[in-house]
Amino acid sequence: IEPDQGISYYETAVKYLDDSQAPYRDAPECTKNKAKACYYLGLIYDKLGNTNEAFQHYFKAIELDKELTPAYTKAGDLFFSKGKYEVAIEYYKAVKHDFKIKTCIKKLIEKNPENPDTMMMVAEYFSSIELNEKAIKYY
Repeated sequence: IEPDQGISYYETAVKYLDDSQAPYRDAPECTKNKAKACYYLGLIYDKLGNTNEAFQHYFKAIELDKELTPAYTKAGDLFFSKGKYEVAIEYYKAVKHDFKIKTCIKKLIEKNPENPDTMMMVAEYFSSIELNEKAIKYY
């Protein structure tokens, strides 16, 4: 799987790698390549502004390869752009992307400064990364 190819290239790759008759279909390397192809399709659809297709391909990439960290980040970015900060945080947490998590937290606090659920989530996050003084502030 090569980066910077077109949609048909990656769709053909996924189809080829998904062939039920192929003896290699369940090989770990095949699964990882299929995940990369799905990720690249997600990138293309994301650039084209087709977020539904991008989401589907990022989710498929993650399903196939739990270690494909860029797919988590891009899915988180899409959720962030849609204002779904809580969901974005979950994807960013999966890859320990603290800067993006903190950005989501700031947006959540701006959006819901008095919401106890938001404050609890923020406190739990800070506690999980051992920033206890900040956690106490939000508790």
